[in-house]
Amino acid sequence: MSKIGFIIAMEKEKQALMNLFEDSTCLTIHGINFTKTKYQEHEIVIALAGIGKVNAALTTTLLIEHFAPELIISSGIAGGFDRSLKTLDFVVATSVSYSDVDAALEGGELYGQVPGMPFEYKCAYELVKNALGNESVEDIYYGKVLSGDQFVVDYNKTSDIVEKHFSNQNVLAFEMELGAVSQIAYLMNVPVIALKCISDIIGESNLTDYNTFSYIASSKMAKLVERVLKSI
Repeated sequence: MSKIGFIIAMEKEKQALMNLFEDSTCLTIHGINFTKTKYQEHEIVIALAGIGKVNAALTTTLLIEHFAPELIISSGIAGGFDRSLKTLDFVVATSVSYSDVDAALEGGELYGQVPGMPFEYKCAYELVKNALGNESVEDIYYGKVLSGDQFVVDYNKTSDIVEKHFSNQNVLAFEMELGAVSQIAYLMNVPVIALKCISDIIGESNLTDYNTFSYIASSKMAKLVERVLKSI
């Protein structure tokens, strides 16, 4: 792999990631900040998207059109849904669906499916498994991520969505950008890796926990990114 694009939602996530790199140049396209740098043989472009699906979709489109990455990595933090997860565990998405799209009609689309689009978008998680090889991976979980324009804190609400529409699909976490990133990448034929560090456990953590652990999770995520970049 030689050209890799990163989609980052928040400044704290980007700053933790930038510690991996030395020289960089920055430019702005339609209000989105892009940072060009290198890591070993990889050409890296880091895009600071902002929060939510619209920002993520715009940023992914600009990233692909202007920089032509061969792989996109969506890295950052997420809220843990599966009760086996702990704060600061890693989730590598095997697939993603929308948690807040309801265009389901009798005999038509499923809940979570944009009309004319797949019900779920597959992620290139095998690249992560191959990159990590025999390294210790006791805190890394592989499974489905749900994505929507909601900062989720109510476990009963998220559990209701999962039980009604995504049962038996190994839903691990919720976040706000991966669905849009994956939809655009699907349309433009670019593979996506999704690396998420759990900043809070839905229904158990409070705002103080999130504000504390989101910075720690961002820093820990950068370390996983480095492990993957070294071997991908």
